[in-house]
Amino acid sequence: MEYDGPQESVWNTIHVVALRCGWMSMAQLPAVIALTGRNSLVQFLTGIEYQHLRFAHKLVAFWMALLGVVHTLDATFANFKYFGGAGVNTLYLHNYLGQTGIAMIVGLFLLCFFSWRPIRMRWYELFLVAHVVGVIMVLVGIIYRASVSLFRRRCRPCR
Repeated sequence: MEYDGPQESVWNTIHVVALRCGWMSMAQLPAVIALTGRNSLVQFLTGIEYQHLRFAHKLVAFWMALLGVVHTLDATFANFKYFGGAGVNTLYLHNYLGQTGIAMIVGLFLLCFFSWRPIRMRWYELFLVAHVVGVIMVLVGIIYRASVSLFRRRCRPCR
């Protein structure tokens, strides 16, 4: 992927890749939710068996988590490259983007780790609790992050 624009602290190749991965990760959430459950609307409308939908749910969720991790790593590298360690520290301790990002990554980690077959088979109730907690963390993070971002864009003074 190439970015031919200026290579500065806000717009650079690393940051552009991070933004795209973040948007692609967030865009997969409706598909993951739609494929959830044994008697879902997707199954009712299409007649596809539950096992096939569960496989698609796992696959889309895996890509969502992978893109979220790439987004987090790229954002960290971009901040480190242009602002040093203090920039990374500021991102994760004093900026809502970094804080909500960490909360969402922790939620995705809970979802993926406790979905691992040996853990899910041995401690199914823990898998369910971790899924609920992880989904709440991801949804609250996305809602807070998107609402603050949209509010800030609309309330900017015209130049």
